[in-house]
Amino acid sequence: MIRRKHIQADCKHFDTLPRVTQRNTNGRIFRWRYDPGLDQRLTAGSIALCAIVYIGTGIEAQSHEDDDPFIDGKRQKRFRLDDVFLPLSEGIVRPAKYSGEGVLGDDVDRYYLRRKRYVAYEEFRPQMRGPRHIALFRTPEKLLLGETSGGYYDGDGLFANHSVQVVVSWKVLEQAGAIEERGIQRVYRKSQQLSGISGNLVPISELFDLRYLLAIINSRFIREYIASNMHEGTRKGRIYPNVWKRLPIKVASAERQLHIAALVDAVQREYQRVYGPLEPDRNQAYDKSNPLLSEIEHLVEATYREPADEVMLERINAKLTNRSNGELFL
Repeated sequence: MIRRKHIQADCKHFDTLPRVTQRNTNGRIFRWRYDPGLDQRLTAGSIALCAIVYIGTGIEAQSHEDDDPFIDGKRQKRFRLDDVFLPLSEGIVRPAKYSGEGVLGDDVDRYYLRRKRYVAYEEFRPQMRGPRHIALFRTPEKLLLGETSGGYYDGDGLFANHSVQVVVSWKVLEQAGAIEERGIQRVYRKSQQLSGISGNLVPISELFDLRYLLAIINSRFIREYIASNMHEGTRKGRIYPNVWKRLPIKVASAERQLHIAALVDAVQREYQRVYGPLEPDRNQAYDKSNPLLSEIEHLVEATYREPADEVMLERINAKLTNRSNGELFL
């Protein structure tokens, strides 16, 4: 198979890449930087992210078409995104129906939020096109991932629209009695297929700290791996939910996870201490947290270069062992 890396969109300027046989492409046909060695190193002793957490987009904050009226022969929306998510402004009294707070995709960045918005979820939910289950938002902890920017660890029960990817532990959803909800159950079954685990995912999720997962998701090391070996779509920098779901998560010890989790907490506190509710200046914020971010980067890369933690592997395999044939998953 002949492969070319096009320098310009004119079919005249390109570099010819090494040939590969169609049978042995392993996803590299449209990925000119694909590194099979890197793929093997990262997936060894790892488990798919979707086996640990629910990953899906937030609410579709607009009225459902069936509820929209026709005026002068044209369909008119009852409400749109800006009606549900109201930007916070100084000097403006919070309307009573906007009882919640939330974010859009552009509000979420790497370890911090650019801004929050008032949200009238309950007010508009009955006629909303895609409301999502409340347990995905009113949860003790979750991750919020921007489309192209980065992720944030949320413990404040924030809402998010469909331009944000919401990440919630399967364990938490089970405790909330939401795992059987139709939409969540559909994602659960798909996650079993993608991860190759036919059994219960809940016992796996309780072995991983969400902040450890966030450190991996935000790391430049993993972002570069995704760009070279997993990228899909045409929008530069955008990582789709199905890509995140397949991301290999290294099985690390509880101690390593807690160490990284503490650093993630420290980074987010630093952003909040310096800027509070105001939109931060990206460069200054990064300078303030640079030592912490560098340590997180180092630990994430070191974790993937080291063998998986044997104790944690045994715990996972004990939960996943197929009782019919004793086969180990990892």
